[in-house]
Amino acid sequence: MKKLLVLLLIAPVLGFGQNSSEEVPIFPGCENKRNKRKCFDKKLRQHILTSFYYPKEAIVRKEEGRVYIQFVINSDGIISSIKARAPYKSLKEAAIKIISNLSSKKFIPGKVDGKNVNVPFTIPITFKLDSKSCEL
Repeated sequence: MKKLLVLLLIAPVLGFGQNSSEEVPIFPGCENKRNKRKCFDKKLRQHILTSFYYPKEAIVRKEEGRVYIQFVINSDGIISSIKARAPYKSLKEAAIKIISNLSSKKFIPGKVDGKNVNVPFTIPITFKLDSKSCEL
């Protein structure tokens, strides 16, 4: 079986939260939640778990490692500029596909001084082969 370790350090690169005129992007379904950032983190984790797959060629070649996936929630609330760094091409492509599946969702964009802004994110996803079930 496969085991997924996801260490989500979901934090926008910008210093959101330091100034009351800054707002983080809002994940669809989190609009009415009190702690929108916590809801964002939870929804993103759920998305990764439900979309996760281990590439067959990576299993055969016993490829494991941490993939750093970068993306932007742009000023229109759309996922864009998806990039990844990974030890193996198969893991890189899998991580990009997982995050690309978010493109069907429209986020409420982050704001600074009331204006919509692009907000970059970086998330590490660790692919680890194991005899246990899939975990976060």
